[in-house]
Amino acid sequence: MTAMAARKQTMEGGDPGADIVGDSPASVIPGMVDGGVAAWQEDGATDGKTQFGPGEYDAAMAAQITLFEEVVHGWDLAAATGQTLDVSSEVGDAVLEIAQMLCNDEQRGEGKPFRTEVSVADSASSLDKALGLTGRDPNWSA
Repeated sequence: MTAMAARKQTMEGGDPGADIVGDSPASVIPGMVDGGVAAWQEDGATDGKTQFGPGEYDAAMAAQITLFEEVVHGWDLAAATGQTLDVSSEVGDAVLEIAQMLCNDEQRGEGKPFRTEVSVADSASSLDKALGLTGRDPNWSA
Protein backbone atom coordinates (compact mmCIF):
# COMPACT_ATOMS: atom_id res chain seq x y z
CA MET A 1 0.00 0.00 0.00
CA THR A 2 2.86 2.38 0.67
CA ALA A 3 4.23 1.82 -2.84
CA MET A 4 0.79 2.67 -4.20
CA ALA A 5 0.77 5.86 -2.14
CA ALA A 6 4.20 6.81 -3.50
CA ARG A 7 2.89 6.34 -7.03
CA LYS A 8 -0.35 8.24 -6.28
CA GLN A 9 -2.40 5.11 -6.98
CA THR A 10 -5.50 4.17 -5.01
CA MET A 11 -6.66 0.75 -3.94
CA GLU A 12 -9.93 0.29 -5.79
CA GLY A 13 -12.16 -2.31 -4.17
CA GLY A 14 -9.29 -4.04 -2.41
CA ASP A 15 -9.44 -5.30 1.14
CA PRO A 16 -6.80 -3.46 3.21
CA GLY A 17 -7.12 -6.18 5.86
CA ALA A 18 -6.51 -9.06 3.45
CA ASP A 19 -3.79 -11.59 4.23
CA ILE A 20 -1.09 -10.75 1.72
CA VAL A 21 1.79 -12.71 3.24
CA GLY A 22 0.22 -16.16 3.64
CA ASP A 23 2.07 -18.93 5.41
CA SER A 24 5.54 -17.71 4.50
CA PRO A 25 6.00 -14.07 5.55
CA ALA A 26 9.79 -14.36 5.37
CA SER A 27 9.59 -15.10 1.65
CA VAL A 28 7.24 -12.19 0.88
CA ILE A 29 8.02 -9.29 3.22
CA PRO A 30 11.55 -8.45 1.97
CA GLY A 31 10.24 -7.94 -1.57
CA MET A 32 7.39 -5.80 -0.27
CA VAL A 33 9.80 -3.61 1.69
CA ASP A 34 12.17 -3.31 -1.28
CA GLY A 35 9.25 -2.41 -3.54
CA GLY A 36 8.09 0.29 -1.16
CA VAL A 37 11.58 1.76 -0.84
CA ALA A 38 11.98 1.82 -4.63
CA ALA A 39 8.60 3.51 -5.09
CA TRP A 40 9.45 6.33 -2.66
CA GLN A 41 12.70 6.93 -4.57
CA GLU A 42 10.89 7.55 -7.86
CA ASP A 43 10.70 11.09 -9.24
CA GLY A 44 7.70 12.96 -7.84
CA ALA A 45 6.92 10.42 -5.12
CA THR A 46 6.99 13.01 -2.35
CA ASP A 47 5.23 15.74 -4.36
CA GLY A 48 1.63 16.77 -3.81
CA LYS A 49 -1.03 14.73 -2.04
CA THR A 50 -1.67 10.99 -1.97
CA GLN A 51 -4.15 8.49 -0.56
CA PHE A 52 -2.45 6.95 2.47
CA GLY A 53 -4.16 4.77 5.04
CA PRO A 54 -7.48 6.24 6.09
CA GLY A 55 -7.25 9.49 4.14
CA GLU A 56 -5.36 11.90 1.98
CA TYR A 57 -1.94 13.05 3.15
CA ASP A 58 0.83 15.27 1.95
CA ALA A 59 3.02 12.78 0.05
CA ALA A 60 6.19 13.89 1.85
CA MET A 61 4.49 13.18 5.21
CA ALA A 62 3.34 9.76 3.93
CA ALA A 63 6.97 8.98 3.09
CA GLN A 64 8.08 10.02 6.58
CA ILE A 65 5.37 7.93 8.21
CA THR A 66 6.43 4.97 6.07
CA LEU A 67 10.03 5.28 7.28
CA PHE A 68 8.84 5.61 10.88
CA GLU A 69 6.55 2.57 10.60
CA GLU A 70 9.15 0.38 8.90
CA VAL A 71 11.84 1.14 11.49
CA VAL A 72 9.64 1.03 14.60
CA HIS A 73 7.84 -2.17 13.60
CA GLY A 74 11.13 -3.62 12.38
CA TRP A 75 12.42 -3.04 15.91
CA ASP A 76 9.26 -4.70 17.30
CA LEU A 77 9.86 -7.79 15.22
CA ALA A 78 13.57 -7.91 16.02
CA ALA A 79 13.00 -7.49 19.77
CA ALA A 80 10.20 -10.08 19.80
CA THR A 81 12.45 -12.65 18.10
CA GLY A 82 15.57 -12.01 20.21
CA GLN A 83 17.37 -10.05 17.50
CA THR A 84 18.60 -6.49 17.24
CA LEU A 85 17.83 -3.83 14.67
CA ASP A 86 20.83 -1.77 13.68
CA VAL A 87 20.17 1.48 11.84
CA SER A 88 22.54 4.23 10.83
CA SER A 89 22.68 7.37 12.93
CA GLU A 90 21.06 9.24 10.02
CA VAL A 91 18.08 6.89 9.98
CA GLY A 92 17.83 7.03 13.78
CA ASP A 93 17.89 10.83 13.71
CA ALA A 94 15.19 10.92 11.01
CA VAL A 95 12.97 8.49 12.92
CA LEU A 96 13.38 10.53 16.11
CA GLU A 97 12.39 13.72 14.27
CA ILE A 98 9.27 12.00 12.91
CA ALA A 99 8.44 10.54 16.34
CA GLN A 100 8.64 14.02 17.84
CA MET A 101 5.99 15.13 15.33
CA LEU A 102 3.69 12.13 15.65
CA CYS A 103 3.88 11.01 19.28
CA ASN A 104 1.99 13.80 21.00
CA ASP A 105 -0.38 13.65 23.97
CA GLU A 106 -3.44 13.61 21.68
CA GLN A 107 -2.19 10.35 20.17
CA ARG A 108 -1.53 8.55 23.47
CA GLY A 109 -3.79 6.26 25.44
CA GLU A 110 -6.38 3.53 25.09
CA GLY A 111 -7.38 2.97 21.48
CA LYS A 112 -4.74 5.39 20.20
CA PRO A 113 -1.49 4.70 18.36
CA PHE A 114 0.95 5.41 21.21
CA ARG A 115 1.28 4.54 24.86
CA THR A 116 2.73 6.62 27.68
CA GLU A 117 6.24 7.80 26.88
CA VAL A 118 9.04 5.64 28.28
CA SER A 119 11.94 7.66 29.72
CA VAL A 120 15.34 6.95 28.22
CA ALA A 121 18.75 8.34 29.08
CA ASP A 122 19.85 11.60 27.49
CA SER A 123 22.82 9.66 26.12
CA ALA A 124 20.58 7.07 24.41
CA SER A 125 20.67 6.65 20.66
CA SER A 126 18.19 8.56 18.52
CA LEU A 127 16.41 5.28 17.75
CA ASP A 128 16.05 4.47 21.46
CA LYS A 129 14.70 7.98 22.10
CA ALA A 130 12.18 7.53 19.27
CA LEU A 131 11.11 4.16 20.68
CA GLY A 132 10.62 5.76 24.09
CA LEU A 133 8.39 8.42 22.53
CA THR A 134 6.18 5.67 21.07
CA GLY A 135 5.79 4.09 24.51
CA ARG A 136 8.22 1.25 23.83
CA ASP A 137 11.00 0.34 26.24
CA PRO A 138 14.12 0.13 24.06
CA ASN A 139 15.63 -2.33 26.57
CA TRP A 140 12.74 -4.80 26.18
CA SER A 141 13.38 -8.19 24.62
CA ALA A 142 11.47 -11.44 24.35
